[in-house]
Parts: sequence; structure tokens; C-alpha cells
Amino acid sequence: MAGKLNRLVENGIQVKVIPGNHDINVYSARGFTNDATYRVDSISEEEFEDIYWNHGYSTSVSRDSESLSYVSKLSESTWLVMLDSNKYREHNQHRKSIPSGVIQKETLEWLEFVLEESVKHQANPIVVAHHNFLNHHHRMSTGFTLDNNREVVDLLNKYNVTLSFSGHIHLQHIAEEESFYDIASGSLSVYPNYFGKLSIDSKDRQLTYETKRIKGSPGFREDSEAFFDEVSRRKVLSRLKQADLDTGVLNPLADTFVLFNNAYFAGTVQEDYREITDSEGFDYWEKLTELRYHDYIMNGLEEERIESDFLQISY
Repeated sequence: MAGKLNRLVENGIQVKVIPGNHDINVYSARGFTNDATYRVDSISEEEFEDIYWNHGYSTSVSRDSESLSYVSKLSESTWLVMLDSNKYREHNQHRKSIPSGVIQKETLEWLEFVLEESVKHQANPIVVAHHNFLNHHHRMSTGFTLDNNREVVDLLNKYNVTLSFSGHIHLQHIAEEESFYDIASGSLSVYPNYFGKLSIDSKDRQLTYETKRIKGSPGFREDSEAFFDEVSRRKVLSRLKQADLDTGVLNPLADTFVLFNNAYFAGTVQEDYREITDSEGFDYWEKLTELRYHDYIMNGLEEERIESDFLQISY
């Protein structure tokens, strides 16, 4: 991975990384062949920094001594605050990879120092972490949103931070709380294969974010969508077949789930709302409230959503 990122660096593109929950001290790390997996070693905290030294750490202007968090200056007026939210020090043979995240006490103290310095230098800090700062779904908060997100967001609000980036849930979504926005970036490897573009106008103090899609080779987008929909269908059918349902409703239920899941990961629920709710299987999902994914679909459709592929804010 570092080798692939080096190709960007060699072409004059800055790269800034921060670990996720599967990157360090993972006791379940696997390698892959065409039809099997095999056990491989994971890396330590120190090795992560060494491997990705050219991808943020070598040019950092401030480092947290208690984590892999650091600050990188994009310009004198814009600072990128990369926060390590992972629990890899707690991983062991019994807790092989802990999905939840937290900003530990010492890192919060360092973060406040950084934010104080940004005020002194009249710089705008943009914060980044693997785990979410705000909830992005009613049913997807525990294990996804930072354990101490209230404490973290209150600190960011204290210093008028307006924008954060996070990941972990793999889908494209923008959550808002008053004047603070958390952009959960869709996973590059998951349909619709988004990456985000943030334009910073320091003169007018304006941030503009929009999603872009990998172009790929001919047929890539169609193959990616087909694969994603196939995985969605297999996943939901494996659950539905465990319920006592008439076989005639399985495919309509699965069809509706595929429609919703596709739109939800792409951040296009608003645009696709009518197609989803008019589908044959939607009536079944409404009635069968005990089904595993009922709340996931209903809350995802009805929650208050802002546009997830475009955002423009002042700071």
C-alpha cells in the first residue's frame, strides 16, 4: 500500500494517512489467494509510522506523544489535524480487532493545544479520524461513532471547527449538528467507488466539497455495481431464509433491500426514494417489523438527510 501511495508522492501529490481499526496489532490479519486465506503477521504502532513515514509523518508540524495523531499544514491558513482513534493497544488473541474507537484523554489534551495554536495563527483546522464524529445512521452508531464523540465534538465547537472527515462505515454520508459537519467518505473499494474533492477558498473563507467517481477501465462501474448488488442480495437472503417466511416473498424483499442498500451507500436515497418505496417488496418490509434489516431500511429512508455528495460552508 505504501508503494502505491509513493507513486502519488513521486508525482508531487501530498499524502496524509491515519490508521484504521484493521491496520495495527490485528491478530486476525489474513492474506488471500484465489480460493483461500492464510494467516499473516500484523504490524506494530512503530512499524506503521515507519512504513508510512512519507505519507504525513515526515512533514508533520506537531505530533501527539501518546498516539499516531499529528498536524500537517496544507497552507498557513489551513491545518489538517489527523486524529488516531483506534484501540490497537487493547488487541490480543481474544480481542483480535476492536471495531470501536475513542480519542484518549492525553490526545484530547494535545488536540486542545493544537486548536489553541490554530486560533493564535488564524488558521482553519480540518480534523480527520477513522471513526465518525457524529452519528450517520440511527442503527449504526455503537462501534462506529467515537465512544466519546460528545466530548470531542464539544471541544471542536469550542474552537469553531466546522468540518471533519471520517470513514469506518464505508458509505457516503454527511451528518450535521448546528454549524459542524462530519463527512463520512464512501470507501474507495466499495461501489460507487467515490473519492471526495475539497476546494478551499481562503480569501472568501469558503469550503466546497463534492464527490467524484473512479473512471476505471471500460465496464468497471457496471461490474462494481453488479458485484455490490450481488453481495447485498446474498447477505439479506441469508438472513431472510432464517425467518419463517413464504418463499414467494423472499425475492421481492431482497430486490427492495438491494435497491435501498445501493442508494444508501451512494448517498442517493433522496433521489431514489420513490423507486424504493414503490417496489413490490417495500410493502413486505413495512409489515414485517421483526425482520433483521427492517429498522435499517426504514430509518435510512425517513431520517433527516442533507445532500451527501455536495457541501459548501463558510468558516
